Amino acid sequence: MKKRYLQLLTTLFLTLVMLFGLVGCGSDDDSTAVGPDGVLTGGLTPGSIQQDSIVGSWVNTFSLDPFSDADQIPQEVLDHMHITSLSFQCLWNFEEDGSMVVNIDEDSLLSAYDNWLEDYLNACEIYYTEYFENQGTSLSEVLRNSGYTSFRELLDLSALEAQREQLRASARDDFNQSGTYRTDGDRLYLVKPGETEDDYFTFCFENGNLILTGSSKGDPNNLLPLTLTRH
Repeated sequence: MKKRYLQLLTTLFLTLVMLFGLVGCGSDDDSTAVGPDGVLTGGLTPGSIQQDSIVGSWVNTFSLDPFSDADQIPQEVLDHMHITSLSFQCLWNFEEDGSMVVNIDEDSLLSAYDNWLEDYLNACEIYYTEYFENQGTSLSEVLRNSGYTSFRELLDLSALEAQREQLRASARDDFNQSGTYRTDGDRLYLVKPGETEDDYFTFCFENGNLILTGSSKGDPNNLLPLTLTRH
C-alpha cells in the first residue's frame, strides 16, 4: 500500500512541476525601466488594459485522474472505490508593481489526498471483508484472533501521516513561485530571479476569467488551457 501512496504524491508533484516548467523565465534585475516599446521590463505598463485586468488574486483548479496508475490496485479494490478525481487549487497573485506569487492552496491539496486515502482504505476493508467471508470466516474474527480491534489498526498509519506532512511541506517549500511578471500583447511573462526572460504563456480574458491558452514551450502534458477565476 505504501508504494501506492507514494505514487499518488508523485502524481500531484509532477503536475505542478510540469505547469511551472511551461515557463522557464526570470531576471536578475527586478527594476522597472521603460523599454523602447513603452513596456516596463520588470512589470506592466502603468494603466494598461492588461495591468488593470490581471492585477489581483486568481485561483485555478487542477483535477487529476486518481487512477492514472490503476494497475497497481487490484480490480477487486477498484470495484469498491467511488472517488472520481483529485482536485486541488493553485493561487496566483499579481501586484500592481509587477511582482507576483504563485502557490498551492495547502488545504485543498491535503483535502484531495485525504479524500482519496479514505476512499481507498474503505474499499480495501470491503474487499477483505468479502475475501474472508468467501473463506468461511470473517474479517472481524481474523482481526480478533490476531489481537487487533479494527482493520486500520493493521496498517502503518504513522507512515501515512508522515507522508501527509511531506506533502504539506512540499506545498509550502517546493511549489511557491515568486518573482515579477509583465505582458506584451497576448503574452504573459512570469519572471523568476536568476534566469532569462525567454518563455511565456499566451492568454486572453473570457467572461471575467483569465485564460492561459498556450505556452512558448508547447504543452506536451495537456495542462492548457488553464482557467483562472477571481479569488
